[in-house]
Amino acid sequence: MNIKVLRRRAKSIYKIIKRFISPLKAFTLLELLVTITILAILFTVAFMSVTGFLKKSRDVSRFENLNRMNFWIELFVLEKGFYPEPDNAADITYSWSMLLWSQWTFWDDVTRLIWKLSNKPVDLVSNNDFAYSLANDKKQYELWSVLESSEIMFQDMTSETYARSKIHVRSMVVWNYNWISLTTSSGWTIYILWLPTILSYDTTDTDIVSLIDKKTLAYRWYGNIASSYTWTVFRIDGWFDFDPSILVLYSGTYDNLINNESEWIGLLENTQEAYSWVVTNNPVIDDILDLVVDPSNPSIDVREIAYDLVNNQLEIPLPVVLTSWDNWVTYEYLLDSDTRSITQDTNFTLWFATKSWVFTSSWNTWTSYTEADWLINKDVRTVIEADDWRMWMATNKWVSVFDWTNWLEYTKSDWLIDDDVVGMIQSSDWHFWFTTKKWVSEFDWTTWTDHTTSDWIANKIVTWIVEASNWHIWISTIDGVSRYNWAVWQTYTEADWLVDKNVLTVEADSSWNVWFGSINWVSKYSGSWLSYNEIDWLVDKYVNDIFVDNIWNTWFATVAWASKLDTSGNWTSFTKDDWLADNDVQVIFQDTDSNIWFGTKKWVTIYFN
Repeated sequence: MNIKVLRRRAKSIYKIIKRFISPLKAFTLLELLVTITILAILFTVAFMSVTGFLKKSRDVSRFENLNRMNFWIELFVLEKGFYPEPDNAADITYSWSMLLWSQWTFWDDVTRLIWKLSNKPVDLVSNNDFAYSLANDKKQYELWSVLESSEIMFQDMTSETYARSKIHVRSMVVWNYNWISLTTSSGWTIYILWLPTILSYDTTDTDIVSLIDKKTLAYRWYGNIASSYTWTVFRIDGWFDFDPSILVLYSGTYDNLINNESEWIGLLENTQEAYSWVVTNNPVIDDILDLVVDPSNPSIDVREIAYDLVNNQLEIPLPVVLTSWDNWVTYEYLLDSDTRSITQDTNFTLWFATKSWVFTSSWNTWTSYTEADWLINKDVRTVIEADDWRMWMATNKWVSVFDWTNWLEYTKSDWLIDDDVVGMIQSSDWHFWFTTKKWVSEFDWTTWTDHTTSDWIANKIVTWIVEASNWHIWISTIDGVSRYNWAVWQTYTEADWLVDKNVLTVEADSSWNVWFGSINWVSKYSGSWLSYNEIDWLVDKYVNDIFVDNIWNTWFATVAWASKLDTSGNWTSFTKDDWLADNDVQVIFQDTDSNIWFGTKKWVTIYFN
């Protein structure tokens, strides 16, 4: 094949190639850059989606582990009666000596104790053990892990001042800690400290004040890492800036706290001030922050929430059960629930005579008087204040007198007619009258005088005594009533239209009316006789006590609830449905603030007028 032929064939092949290839064009540089950018964005989105998914997956795993540990810890407590101690724990203290909590990890020893856990839970990224802290009462704890994903975070305590930005990991906590405070003690003094957490990311310093100053407390959802976690894997850019204006919410004796309602209210006020800088989803704290507290005249809501804070939230058991509804509050301060008599002295202190000793309430502080205080007998029927401000107490074994320093007693050897004293008054001439199971004694500070059936008293078993507006002395007995006009006694029975001869109580109002409560309804004497029974809406026939308040309403305490008769002739009944402590009402009394007190067989109820 010659050269010419080869050229012709090459020329033909070129024409064919040129014919097919010539329409195609190359990519420009801009097109290549756009394509690469789109591919990079797609790759980045895919990478971030996978990374976010992995973060969420790890957080879910951590949360499941925390909840699993929490479940087995609680089950362990049910079986063993105590919480396991953290391994190699650091003890966090107040004032370098009073233990607050112990903290380190949920490690091998704890895992072995809680044998249901087949293996020790650890963090998927850092291989760290989960942080674990146990409060000094051995009843409250916190379990801790990191939280990588912010999308499943719930902010429970927030403040623009304290929540920092760009936090790579935050705290995730499972707990039974109350989030409010922790109690510690030294000798007889207890300290209640405001501590929203019992975890720190620095346990090399164990004093709580130092830890607060260093801002090392680890609070959930904030940028903290517990001390047992490595800082080489996780990074934080923030912290929980806990800077309490009040650290010590209460300091004092335990007895002073549990027996003094004003201390509960003071603790409530301090808690309110301490939490004033935060927004919280904690309903207990929200209720506290919403309160308007007047310590000198606390409302029902304040009393109830202060009680709940101490007794239920802080789990400091109080020797009282307080329940309230609308204007009603029931107090179970008294060591004995059976209240027989209530009075108020010139210092505004309320006195309660019960089947087991005497109790007082002064500015929400409760005090008891027993045989150890030289009260002559614990079964106290009535208490009165004499004109010289001494307190006289009638018991089923003589009479005790308390001058605020010393105790004095009057017995049969002092010519008291009988040991078993039921009632007592001081008349307008300053004489003392004592009703007993065997007639009546009168004492003029010098001489004792007996009044018996030979003086025309209806019966020797005298149930009550009162002085009317005209200075006549009226007594009730099991066989009628008798009146003494300072000259002679006159007796009234069923023949005189007394509704029943067995009279339990007598009361005189300022309108010259005298009321008699019997085992069968009520009689009123105002020169003529009038009876009240179920037809008049009196709630029960067995009447324990009658009381006339400062606006002339007449109150009736019966074995089945209480009734009120107003000046317009309208009747109102009060029952357990109205939050009376018990249906069997023994005594009714009105204090100087016009509040009505009901002493029942089961504690005392106050109705705020």
